[in-house]
Amino acid sequence: MWPSNQEGTKELKELFGDVVFDNPKPIGLIEFCMHLASDKSSIILDFFSGSASTAQAVFKLNFSDGGKRKFICSQIPEVVSKKEPAFNFLNSIDKPNKITEVGKERIRRAGNKILKEKKEEIEQLKAKSSLIQTEEEKAKIQELEEMIAKLDIGFKVFKLDSSNIEAWDTEMPETAKAARPDWKKSRNHLKKGRTEEDLLYELLLKQGLLLTSPIEERSIAGAKVYNISHGELFICMNAPITMEVIEGIGNWGKESIAEAIVDLKPVLVLKDEAFGTDDAFKTNAELRLKNEFGFAKVNTL
Repeated sequence: MWPSNQEGTKELKELFGDVVFDNPKPIGLIEFCMHLASDKSSIILDFFSGSASTAQAVFKLNFSDGGKRKFICSQIPEVVSKKEPAFNFLNSIDKPNKITEVGKERIRRAGNKILKEKKEEIEQLKAKSSLIQTEEEKAKIQELEEMIAKLDIGFKVFKLDSSNIEAWDTEMPETAKAARPDWKKSRNHLKKGRTEEDLLYELLLKQGLLLTSPIEERSIAGAKVYNISHGELFICMNAPITMEVIEGIGNWGKESIAEAIVDLKPVLVLKDEAFGTDDAFKTNAELRLKNEFGFAKVNTL
């Protein structure tokens, strides 16, 4: 017999302590579908995520069979009205009244719930066999500890938005005086209120890299530098920078090239104001990165 929506409501109530969502998808049904149409390394896409039942089902199934499935939960951030069960709950945890907030909170709690339950199971096994442990009990404890260590309950949240970069106004001003403010603006045309992380992911996508690409961060001569996808893309948003920073990025790029399995030609993105008004420094830095360190190109924003 198929798990019902009432079962889904019960599962969600266990996490939140109350009914916060009407008729959520039952976890058991999603697990059954995954067994039929996926393997242990599949990406599970739910285009109508709702309360993110799919994410919890993926966590649960991964733990039970050691899988490495990933999930993508897509949901329009619909406003939760005062009549809906989630309204008071979201207010109580100081979150915006959006349906997407229910899903995010469920993912957090579902992951923590699995870890807590399995850690308690380990403690119970250890307490039960505190005097004499059988080989079977030792193996079970070790298996659970290894599964907990491997379980990934992390997740990232993305939302569709406009570019973080101000569009260049191509209209020609009538006088040079009128154009002067725009020249100054062109040195820093990132939108106000956007974070470095926002820009990081936009540049990553424009370079054709995946949102799941590994990102490593280092501090080089006081500047924060990101290495994305094992050296395919380097980003530094500090301004101004010094030749010491350029050399540090270059050496990191050489490390990545040496470790790469395929032919790697790193790309570096910097702020245009990173060089101030020193065009000679900018030209010299670009030439060194290409000729000495093997970078394909240097882009500035």
